[in-house]
Amino acid sequence: MIDIGSHHADLCCWFADRCPIWVSALHGNYSEPEHPQFQDFAQVSMRFGGGALAHWEVDWLNPESMKHFGDTRVWLQGTTGKIELRLGEEVSGTIWTHQSPACPLEVDDIEPAEDWTRRLLGDLAHGRPCAIPQEDVWRAARVTLWAFDSAQAGGRPIEP
Repeated sequence: MIDIGSHHADLCCWFADRCPIWVSALHGNYSEPEHPQFQDFAQVSMRFGGGALAHWEVDWLNPESMKHFGDTRVWLQGTTGKIELRLGEEVSGTIWTHQSPACPLEVDDIEPAEDWTRRLLGDLAHGRPCAIPQEDVWRAARVTLWAFDSAQAGGRPIEP
């Protein structure tokens, strides 16, 4: 949750343009019983001021047949439409609205991770502003720690 989940927390906070006011999470260890402190699956629900809700799920349970790690899916639900973005084995985007059925979104311009990492390291080395503001990094870290605390407490909601 704190490792790969921080990206999900950051994305949800970025879309909501704020920190959540309520966080509830659960996690478990399903594949590593010999390491009882390890959690390989987590789900987090968040509520933001104004009523927006977010839910994300992360896991380390990756089938060996997948050529890339992870199967990240982002769902954006509106009142008259929905968008799904997939990043992993497949990179795609789809939008549905009341007026039109599933329509593919153009996602070809997503920067490869290697290029993004190279640019990030260059920005850090030369003291330039990074693509993700430092406050967003701290916000994502706080949210994932709140989620972890909730999961450790059996899902008890945290109201930061």
